[in-house]
Amino acid sequence: MVASGWALELHLGQRTRLHHDLDVVLPTAAQPHLHALLSPDWRLDACVNGTYHAWDGQAFDGFQVHARRQGWPMLDLMFGGVTNQRWEYRRDPALTLPLERARRHSPQGWPYLTPEAVLLFKAGRPGSVPRGKDVADFQRVRPDLDTEARTWLKASLRRVHGDHPWLEALG
Repeated sequence: MVASGWALELHLGQRTRLHHDLDVVLPTAAQPHLHALLSPDWRLDACVNGTYHAWDGQAFDGFQVHARRQGWPMLDLMFGGVTNQRWEYRRDPALTLPLERARRHSPQGWPYLTPEAVLLFKAGRPGSVPRGKDVADFQRVRPDLDTEARTWLKASLRRVHGDHPWLEALG
């Protein structure tokens, strides 16, 4: 499913800012199929322990592959996070959502990660400050979050960060 900034735009039904890549969440089992589908036309690099290496389609100890092709936006392919009909937050697997709640669909049928899960990632790692574009995304999407989404995001932010600047805005 589409994640990050594009997921928020699919949710809002409009383009709100420039994007340099397209983030996609995929089950880990898709790795060999995806490699066969994209190579040799795409340059595929796996991120392992913070370093990128050419990816040959073999399983690896990491979750992210960058796919690049001339004239196309970069694809940021993130494996995992979906198991047994549940979505798991990669940074704290105890934070989950049932897949039927975590995955939504645009009117055109594009599957995307629910805004509260996207915003949890955009809130940054514990101890960090959210990036400017992530703060702007939060401000754009916050009015559209329903009570259930706000409640889940507040509880998740408290669990991950303890205190976070977005908590007050979520009410």
